[in-house]
Amino acid sequence: MTQVATPPQPLKPSAEGEGWKARPIRLKIFGNLIAEVVHKGICMYCGACIASCPIDILFHSDNEEPIMRGTCAACQVCYYSCPRIELPVAEIERRVFGRERTADEAILGVHIGSYSVRAKDPEIVANAQDGGAVSALMLYALEKKIIDYALVSGFTSREPWKPAPKVARTRQELIDNAGSEYTPGGQIGGMAEIAVPNRSVVNFQEERLALVGLLQSSAVTWSSLSGCSVRKCSIIRR
Repeated sequence: MTQVATPPQPLKPSAEGEGWKARPIRLKIFGNLIAEVVHKGICMYCGACIASCPIDILFHSDNEEPIMRGTCAACQVCYYSCPRIELPVAEIERRVFGRERTADEAILGVHIGSYSVRAKDPEIVANAQDGGAVSALMLYALEKKIIDYALVSGFTSREPWKPAPKVARTRQELIDNAGSEYTPGGQIGGMAEIAVPNRSVVNFQEERLALVGLLQSSAVTWSSLSGCSVRKCSIIRR
């Protein structure tokens, strides 16, 4: 008796059209970020999604949340750059410091030591919040050409009560933006002013920067840099 083979069933293409797959992949794009983070009230307005967008269509807004001006490329970079979605602290520590934090570093994280310091420059002290240590360190790094600019927090002339990311390249710009602002300002989003050509009134061609922010901002920054989005920037380890 002759057996008749059953003809194979044709495979269905995925929704993205990327080859033949049994099931379509649900993309996580900017709309998902708004629904899962912003609308739930857990967005900390760090600006990581703004800085990470590879096609430069995400911006700050008056409502202190990211907005889109353009057509999304569905690359998912902004979604997975958000620390409320994913923040692999152990991986960040291994890549930046070469090791994870020990049990004794559970609270402060990887560090050499802790110090109480005060700047010697009277102009910095007069404009700083406390001792002016961070401003003094940034000024030293600029003068010694360790960095090309510092990404700091300051105020705009249009809204002098609301913090906003600022790029400082000179001593005076550092002093003008010295002091602490105790509210979110989309600090990391200011990296887009550096990484994206012609977005700022000044074209930044150099690559070495220092970010002045909270510890979680530093972690988020490294996560964004590692995601291939802010490609022009590099980490200074000194």
